[in-house]
Amino acid sequence: MLTIFRSNRAELLAQLLATQLRLHPPGPFEEVQVVVNTWPTSRWLGEQIALGISDPDEHPGGGIAANLRFPFPTSRLRELVDQLLAEGEAPPAGADPWRAQNLVWPVLELLPALLQAPEAAPLRQWLERRGSDRRVLDAPLWQLGRAIADALDDYGLYRPAMLEAWLEGRDLDAAGQPLAEALRWQPLLLRALAERLERRPFGLRAREAITRLQQDKPLAKDIGGSGQPLRLFGLSSLAPVQVELLQALSQRMAVELYLLTPCRDLWQRREASAAAGASPNDPLGPEWLLSVPGLEARFGRLGAEFQQLLEGSGEAQLGESRFDDLYLVQPGRGDGAAEDCAGPLPPLLAQLQEQLVEPDRRPRLELADGDHSLEFHPCPGALRQVQILRDRLLQLLAEHRDLEPRDILVMTPDIERYAPLVASVFSDVEATGVALPWRLTDRSQQAQSGMARSLLRLLQSAERLTASALEALLEGPALQRRFGLEPQEMARLNRELQRLGFRWGLDGTQRGGEETHGLRWAMDRLLLGLALPSAPGMALGEPQPVAPSELDLPLEL
Repeated sequence: MLTIFRSNRAELLAQLLATQLRLHPPGPFEEVQVVVNTWPTSRWLGEQIALGISDPDEHPGGGIAANLRFPFPTSRLRELVDQLLAEGEAPPAGADPWRAQNLVWPVLELLPALLQAPEAAPLRQWLERRGSDRRVLDAPLWQLGRAIADALDDYGLYRPAMLEAWLEGRDLDAAGQPLAEALRWQPLLLRALAERLERRPFGLRAREAITRLQQDKPLAKDIGGSGQPLRLFGLSSLAPVQVELLQALSQRMAVELYLLTPCRDLWQRREASAAAGASPNDPLGPEWLLSVPGLEARFGRLGAEFQQLLEGSGEAQLGESRFDDLYLVQPGRGDGAAEDCAGPLPPLLAQLQEQLVEPDRRPRLELADGDHSLEFHPCPGALRQVQILRDRLLQLLAEHRDLEPRDILVMTPDIERYAPLVASVFSDVEATGVALPWRLTDRSQQAQSGMARSLLRLLQSAERLTASALEALLEGPALQRRFGLEPQEMARLNRELQRLGFRWGLDGTQRGGEETHGLRWAMDRLLLGLALPSAPGMALGEPQPVAPSELDLPLEL
């Protein structure tokens, strides 16, 4: 059975999940797994489950939720596929060699031989334009290997049929057409990797597992290792092969998907797709974008395609499926029936949520005085966005004494772009006089593994060491182990560098000059301050001596 619980409020879904666990409790030594897509979701959901499974009369502050595990979709589904294909034997041990962080090393080993092939002319030209030696591991060669590993990892998840054709010797693209000449090096590399690695890519193994489930063969043991359902909470997207795998698994085990959606009917379009001759696996076309309101068209397309895949064509849906809706409309003055017109006007954000759920009840939005539930701040650039965000957060913390930094979550679709700016702006205590604690939570999921990330940062910093690059280097586990730096020491080091005048700009123009406000200039001021008084004119040139602060800094750095 595939059961999909849909709601416009995450707390309702969390309460429902906690109720399911309370009504059907696991054994005392049984682990409960709930698949989530981010670490903050797991932390919040664990707290909500602890509140929901307890008796409010006996434990008004909440209970204890123990033996919970929150794996990510890719890792959990890989475990299930390995169990299905093991046929009673132990699943293969070790990390998946086709994951990008593991695949990059075999790719780099095979690149020298691949670059000799005529089909690899585009790769040779790319490296030549960037001045790569090709005989040693430099930054361009590493970037190329990492990009190839990322692409092959995505192919295995989103283009398994194309990879299967390549392994069979048919060089076709995703549409089944002959591969472009500039891309014909990719099948060569894939076949060389397949000969070297023990397993096949995840997408191909998932398709094999789906076929085995469709054949209704008896399984050697219970899938998942327990009688608990496969629960997935708060996911906004999955690859088509992952959705097909869930649909096929629903014949052998209960699958529960807790789906956060803004409204009931936005994504129920299977009939319209079938009438237009479209496949559920096809992306939404312009006719859908023109038929829905602008807000849904701009922000709902990813979720709409996900819902379309969940509704599916029935080819992979082996078990029964059921949709249950739990939508909340905030009470308050409305524009619909007369009984809805009493009471205070809900905040603008609540009105918008209500309009998505029941468009007829609130056809028009109203903004009350002092309503800051939804704000728009025009910003001339990325740096200014982060600065305005910091200032607005400080205002909110000052206005609401019960608000704590742990209650604030900031989301961005491009964490790698904004992470250096966040580190620069939020660590600049001199600008605001307030130490605002912050931490990046999802960056590790999109970045490379520890040693590889440190290696790449070292290669990149050889070209230009900015303040952001220095902080990124020190964040690496390799250098942290080398110098024994703790997070608190990192923050103190950042503050000391700012006191010395080290500007957190991306280049010399943002720092205030090419010769000043750099790392060498700041360290010169500190070293001169060890021997000379902090007074203008005591040293030749730009650096003015600065006395060391009372911070216990590791000066050997």
